[in-house]
Amino acid sequence: MDFFREYFIDPIYQGTGYNAVNTVVYGLLLGLGIMAGEALVERLKVRIDRDFLAGVFPYLVLASVLRSLVDASVLPRTAFLITPGIFFTIFLIAAGGLGLGLAVQERTGLGYHKTMGAVGLAALPYPVYLVASNLLTLKPLLYIMPLFLASSGFSTSSGTGPG
Repeated sequence: MDFFREYFIDPIYQGTGYNAVNTVVYGLLLGLGIMAGEALVERLKVRIDRDFLAGVFPYLVLASVLRSLVDASVLPRTAFLITPGIFFTIFLIAAGGLGLGLAVQERTGLGYHKTMGAVGLAALPYPVYLVASNLLTLKPLLYIMPLFLASSGFSTSSGTGPG
């Protein structure tokens, strides 16, 4: 138990970061998680395409926003909100959204990705509110947004992006 506390629990709650032991274990867990996620998607006969990515996107935003709020000390540092726990937290929420989306699709014909995405979007207002209410200045956003738009291939003249 002392080994587990020293290498896994204390780094989470004391903010001391990674060590050789937890890095290897987290890497293995990430690999297993990716394989399990792929197996789940295959078993559910869900194609990895634009619709799937549209359904997953809000969860990627949610994970990023939640993790940033923890780093900014707006949300508490808990095992569920920092790496690797946030991977499991977001995966479980996304899997629930996918399951609900598939159930709605089966009953109504509405694409699963729309319900899945809506569930992810429904989880975003409070974290986004926390970000907005804790902003001290917009300068960093104004500096980084042009770089983000340029690197993402955003174009106002043609109205299309990459691909």
